[in-house]
Amino acid sequence: MAGQVCPIFEQAEGDKLSLIGTWLQFPQNLEIVPDEVNFMEIGHVAPMLSAYLRREPTRRVNNDEVHVGNGVEFAGGAFIMGASNKAPNELGAVPGVDFEYILKMNNGIPILIRSSLANKEGLPEDRVFKGGYDSIESFYREMSADIVKQRGKLEQVKFLSHYPDFEIEFWFEDGTKIYSGERTLYHDIHFLTMGYVGEGPRYLKHFIEAVGFNVSEEQIENIKPGESIWVYDEQERVK
Repeated sequence: MAGQVCPIFEQAEGDKLSLIGTWLQFPQNLEIVPDEVNFMEIGHVAPMLSAYLRREPTRRVNNDEVHVGNGVEFAGGAFIMGASNKAPNELGAVPGVDFEYILKMNNGIPILIRSSLANKEGLPEDRVFKGGYDSIESFYREMSADIVKQRGKLEQVKFLSHYPDFEIEFWFEDGTKIYSGERTLYHDIHFLTMGYVGEGPRYLKHFIEAVGFNVSEEQIENIKPGESIWVYDEQERVK
C-alpha cells in the first residue's frame, strides 16, 4: 500500500458499503491529534472516517505484513477496526479464506472493500445459505443474478414433478439446465419449490423475480407438473 491511510469497507447485499475500520501507517498519530487532520490524504473520505473513529468502539491490531490478495499488501502500521470486526491479519478475516479483498478507487481515493466468501464457494447454483445477508430472500436473489451473469438470461422455469421431490429445471440462454430436486437440510437451490402455498414457492418468486420474471405468487402456487413459466412476446406465461 503506497499511502499512509486506507479506509476499509465491508460490502453487504448488492453495492451497499459499510465502513468498518482503517489501516494506518502511523497509528500513533491518532494519539497525538485524534482528528481528520491525520486523514487529509484521503480527501472526501476523511470526515467519514474521523466520525466513525470518534463514534465507534475500536481496537488496534498491529501489523507486520499482510497480503490481502489482488496484488495488495500492507506493510507495518496497524489496523484500527470497529470492535466487532476482525482485521485482515486476524483469524476470522483471512484473505481468500473468509473474505475477498479488493482495492478500489472512490473518486480518486483508494479504499479497501471486503466481501464474505461464506456463501460463494464454487458455482452460484451450488451455494448454501450460511448467513451474512439481510434475509434468505436476498440470498436467493443474489444467487439467481450471479447465475445469469455466467449463463445468460433465464428463459424458462419447467415444473417437472410435485411432492415429494418438487423437481424443477431452470433453462438459461447458454443452454444450461440447472436442476432443483429433493430437498437437502439446507437453504440451497433444492429448497425452491412450486405448486403450493409455502416457504419454497415464496423463495422461488424472489429467485426468478430478481432476473426479470414478473410472475405472481398465485401463478407459482397454482402451477401443475408439466407446466412451465416462460417469456413469450415479452410477457411471462404459464403453460
